[in-house]
Amino acid sequence: MAHPLLCMHPLISNTTVAISRMDMVRYIKACGNEYKYITVDDGEREEG
Repeated sequence: MAHPLLCMHPLISNTTVAISRMDMVRYIKACGNEYKYITVDDGEREEG
């Protein structure tokens, strides 16, 4: 997670919740869950 602050829409998009990445990790662990980081492709494709 490159950004220190995560912003998301909880169920409906008329409000935004912001949480630090470390608080998000603490929340995930407090709920008894595990997490792992994955790399997501930027969508750019090379011609060839």
